[in-house]
Parts: sequence; C-alpha cells; structure tokens
Amino acid sequence: MVAIKPQDTLAQSTLAILYAADKRNDKALSKIETCLALAADDPNVLSNVGEADEIMGDRLKAIKYEAKAVRKGYALQNVASDPNMKALVADPRFKKLVK
Repeated sequence: MVAIKPQDTLAQSTLAILYAADKRNDKALSKIETCLALAADDPNVLSNVGEADEIMGDRLKAIKYEAKAVRKGYALQNVASDPNMKALVADPRFKKLVK
C-alpha cells in the first residue's frame, strides 16, 4: 500500500512508527518529514508522528505532536491506551498541554 500510494500520509506515518520500533530512525525521520509536509493538521498523522518520536526517544517532539493531535480532535483516550505512550501520557508537560 505504501509503495502504491506514496501520498497516503496515514500509511506513511504508520510506517514511521514501524521504522522507529525497528531502530531505523533515519527512515522513520524521513517518513515523518514527508507526512508533516503533506498533512501537518491531520490528527491521525500527528499522533503517529508523536508515537514514532516517543519510540525514538524524543519526548519533547512526541509531546508536541501528540498534544497537537488531541487539540485537532484525536481522542486522548486513544493516546492513553497505546502501550508505547504510557510514559508520555504520565509526563506533566503533556498533561499541561492537553488540559
């Protein structure tokens, strides 16, 4: 799907998560840049970008994108239920941004 539809930002952002989980940060960052250039206001893409950043260890960026995703309509419950995001959700900096 990703190769067939390179403009599918949801698929591309999901791939960024997979690359991050596989410690292929260079490829994850490339996908993140593409997604943000094409869909900087899509809450699903923003949440995926935040998750990829969290997996790569960039908590500040992860907080930024997850908080923006929630402000754009992404359900906070979805963030909180993701095992990759437990520490981020507990971070006081994130809590401050989503209240």
